[in-house]
Amino acid sequence: MTKNTQLVDTYMDITEKMAELKKAQDAIKSQLVQQGAGQYDGTLGYVTVANAERSTVNWKGIATKLGASNQMIAGNTKTTDYVKVTGYMFNKKAKVA
Repeated sequence: MTKNTQLVDTYMDITEKMAELKKAQDAIKSQLVQQGAGQYDGTLGYVTVANAERSTVNWKGIATKLGASNQMIAGNTKTTDYVKVTGYMFNKKAKVA
């Protein structure tokens, strides 16, 4: 075992701070989602909230059966709703999540 105590402690401190910031960000994100879909402007950037749905196919379920038809594929397709929240900084090329 090597002695990287300061490096490891700094890493763990940053990890803890990131978890706290993530929790705060999630709370704010929840408030924005409650306001509904749209664009919300700030002085540092803007955030978009979009509602959508996603479909996924249970290919394992299809593969276990022979002669997969369109009806079988439709029967093994699950559609779920989701909300996407994306932040964009003004005058920056990078997108933040």
